[in-house]
Amino acid sequence: SDEKLGYPGQKPLRLLERIVKMASNVGHLVVDPFCGTGTALVAAHLSQRRFIGCDVTERAFELSVGRLSPAMG
Repeated sequence: SDEKLGYPGQKPLRLLERIVKMASNVGHLVVDPFCGTGTALVAAHLSQRRFIGCDVTERAFELSVGRLSPAMG
C-alpha cells in the first residue's frame, strides 16, 4: 500500500480512525506520545478531534508534519 512509510509498528489509517471515533467524541483531545508516522494524528484530525503528538526522532516529526499538512488543507 502507498500508506506504508517504513515504520514496523505503523497501523492503517482506517483502523486508527475507527479507534479514535470509538474512544472519543468530536472536539476531544487525542494524545499520541510516540506518534512515529503521525497516523493517529491524521485520524484524530479527520475525525474532528484535537491532537498532540510527540516522538524522539526528527524523522517522525518530518513524517507527521508531511502527512498533516495536506490533511489540514
